[in-house]
Formats: sequence, structure tokens, C-alpha cells
Amino acid sequence: MTPLDRLLTGLLPAVPDYPEPVALHWLRESAAKLCTESGIWRAPIVMPVTAGQVATPIPLPAGAALVGIQSAKFNGYPLTPKSDAAMDEQHPDWLDGIEGAPFCYAEGAANALTPYPTATGSLALRVTLKPA
Repeated sequence: MTPLDRLLTGLLPAVPDYPEPVALHWLRESAAKLCTESGIWRAPIVMPVTAGQVATPIPLPAGAALVGIQSAKFNGYPLTPKSDAAMDEQHPDWLDGIEGAPFCYAEGAANALTPYPTATGSLALRVTLKPA
């Protein structure tokens, strides 16, 4: 993604008395809204996971915040997304680190993913991002 301060060179001549920090703030807010509503900033993320580990942090690019997970695969096999409430109801032990071949996942913590059951392997994610 283009650094937002590079956009200031095109914006500030149109509003010469506008403070640069305020302009940068609103550029960031506008870019975040655009990315959130359109899903335009997408990225693949491959990350290792370990059996027994709950809430594996998602390594995000510098300056990025997670909007959502579009898809997740464990060792090439698709995982089904589930809400925390659905996991609590259908798999009450989902936060206990039960081991086995994962078939679903939940975002149990901010910027983290919990496959269920847990196993050692590789998670391939397709995520949408916004400026942090």
C-alpha cells in the first residue's frame, strides 16, 4: 500500500492552510474506511501453528490492521469459520488445546486465530486489511 504521507503532496496544495498532521489523520481515516467497506486491500499470510496452541497470533504487515479473514486452510485443507458463540455451543472444549486434524476455526482473540482441533502444520490465510 502507498504510504499515506506521499498522498499529502497532492492534497495540501488544494488546502494550503490546513495543518499537515490533521490532513494525514483524515487521509488515514478515509483509507481505513475505504479498505474496510470495499475489502480492496487483500493479502495472503502463511503461518506455522503448533498442536495444543490456542489463539495463534496472525502476523500482519507493518502498518496494517486486520479487517477480516476471507479463507483459511490447514496444510491445504479448507477450514470452516465459526463464531466464538458457535464454538462455545458446538465444541465447548475449543479453548482447551484439543489435538487432532483441524476442520474449523474461530477468531477467539483480536488478530489471532484458533483452529479446532489443534495440530502442528501450516495455516494459509487470505485476509483483508486496512491501515493501522
